[in-house]
Amino acid sequence: MSTQQAASKADGAGPGVTQHADRLLTGLLAIDLLLFAGGAVAHSCIPILLGFGTWEEPLLVPAAIIEGVGAAGLLITLVAIAGRAKRAYRICWWVLWYCFAGVLWGMARLAMGSIPEAHTMTNDFLHIGMTLVTALSLVRLASVRPWRA
Repeated sequence: MSTQQAASKADGAGPGVTQHADRLLTGLLAIDLLLFAGGAVAHSCIPILLGFGTWEEPLLVPAAIIEGVGAAGLLITLVAIAGRAKRAYRICWWVLWYCFAGVLWGMARLAMGSIPEAHTMTNDFLHIGMTLVTALSLVRLASVRPWRA
């Protein structure tokens, strides 16, 4: 298979393995979007009803901004991938790295103790989930590699 054919298959033009990769990547991006949007809302001091309890976090404006921008970027990425935009995977790459760096920055601040009021169990689990899903998304995107063809 030539590089051109591989690129057209990765673009969604034909059936192939990358269509399943797109579904997996799209699912991971949707989960990441929910985590980042939930974090942005929770860090804006808005309680979120979960059905079995209420998720409340203290007001943290920098975290709300970083997670809100990450959620907006992930939404744009999902729309670009769904619309099979030409640069969708490159956009996805940069948005995921922004999200990954933002989560690591927040975790580092928590570890240093600079924001003790944010050191809650739910916030720790949120950061672990964001890190895990974002890392899995980056690995999946790197394995698909349609944007390098």
